[in-house]
Amino acid sequence: MAAFTEEQIKILEAAFDHVWARLEHLHTDLYNSAAHTTTIGRALLSRGVITLKQIEAQEQAGGWPPTLPQTDTETKARPTETQTMRQFLRGDLSALRSVLEEEERIREKRAGDGTTR
Repeated sequence: MAAFTEEQIKILEAAFDHVWARLEHLHTDLYNSAAHTTTIGRALLSRGVITLKQIEAQEQAGGWPPTLPQTDTETKARPTETQTMRQFLRGDLSALRSVLEEEERIREKRAGDGTTR
């Protein structure tokens, strides 16, 4: 079995860095969403806006809270995962970096707007 070349090692390292960075962001987003959901649910319950039965029914029907679609500018602004991976596998290490930078820009914009999705 042949060893990896230096170029292949750089590509693999960049891929792992990308995966770990994405996982970190996903974990943070998941934690924040769970915290926000709990807070919203408690506030709605305490004010009598909804009942526990309504929350449970929504959870069974498709999740609480319902997810919001991404904006058109967010989906059009970045390349698809397939396009990014093709670029990356051709040796373009900046492809993954640019995706991470765009995701961070969107995350910061959402934080400034007060939106979570």
